[in-house]
Amino acid sequence: MEKAKKKMVHDWETVTFTMTLYRDTGVSILASVDDILMLLEDHIVRTQTMRGSPFIKPFEKEIREWEERMIRIQETIDEWLKVHRYFCYFIIKLLYFCVNAHLRMIKCKDGKQNV
Repeated sequence: MEKAKKKMVHDWETVTFTMTLYRDTGVSILASVDDILMLLEDHIVRTQTMRGSPFIKPFEKEIREWEERMIRIQETIDEWLKVHRYFCYFIIKLLYFCVNAHLRMIKCKDGKQNV
């Protein structure tokens, strides 16, 4: 169990979260996290399996803390992705509103439409 825990810790040493610019907004958003989520799920399942082992007693506290950390990371990524979805939704709505307002201004200046 100790070796398995050390391997999981080692797996996370190389994990990085990549940010990418969202369109031309100048706002960075989290890039694909599929690989991270797969690793996270795998480690949560492994940790839960270890906790069910009759040989857990000497490592119980350490394994429980690791599981809590993995679950907290998973919850954080879930919330982060939720914020991204809302941001992307609202930025599209805002851009649509701004484009429509700009088009109305152009029509008013051309004298084609009164606002």
